[in-house]
Amino acid sequence: PLFARPPAGTGLTAAGELLLLHIKRALSQLRIAGAEISAMKGVVEGHITVGALPFGRPYMLPIAIARLLREHRRLQVTTLEGPLDTLTAGLRCGDVDFVLGALPPPGEHDELVREELFSEPMALFVRAGHPLTQQPRIHLHDALGVDWVLSRKGTPTREVLAALFTGLGLPQPRVAVESSDLSIIRGLLLESDMVSAASRHLFHHELQAGMLVTLPVRLPGTERPIGILRRTQDHSSPGAQLLIEHLRAVRHVPGD
Repeated sequence: PLFARPPAGTGLTAAGELLLLHIKRALSQLRIAGAEISAMKGVVEGHITVGALPFGRPYMLPIAIARLLREHRRLQVTTLEGPLDTLTAGLRCGDVDFVLGALPPPGEHDELVREELFSEPMALFVRAGHPLTQQPRIHLHDALGVDWVLSRKGTPTREVLAALFTGLGLPQPRVAVESSDLSIIRGLLLESDMVSAASRHLFHHELQAGMLVTLPVRLPGTERPIGILRRTQDHSSPGAQLLIEHLRAVRHVPGD
């Protein structure tokens, strides 16, 4: 039996879920085959679905997509935003071509093919003209006197930062707002004296415009490997492979 009829309604059995997974993978391979046949004729077309984690969304992915579409106007790209587990589930069943963002720690999702593009430490962000920027010298403990906006407890960013402060013998920062929404974090940084810690890629455009600045404070041990996850090495359509090549070309860290 592929369907069960529990009191709440009809649902798939374990066998049905397994069959659905294989059907989705088969349909995905057929879509890739169609794109490869078109590529053999010199036409790059088709649809690319990218699982976009926060550390890859604001800077790398838009640049890579724009460059790709300038060269191949018959391609279409969809980005899916969500937690890592949700995106990797889509990757396994073929709904997602690849996932871009902070790679999971070793031992997690080891069945997937990982490609690290770069690794960078986090930085502290404040608005231009923030009182902390007026100090001749600044240390990490100076930033503990103001409110912070950070992602929720249990997220990789919070865990890494908590370990840093503990290792340095410092108290944890006073987190006034917990959010993983970049638009909220950006708005709070621009409209208040809050501090946040993140990758410079997340606020590349604000840094370039001079709206946000990074404090001259090192955060050792907060490096996050940023890269690509794929189900298999060959689980990529010609268009997806071209997009990956463009991502490799923009892997440099802004400001380096």
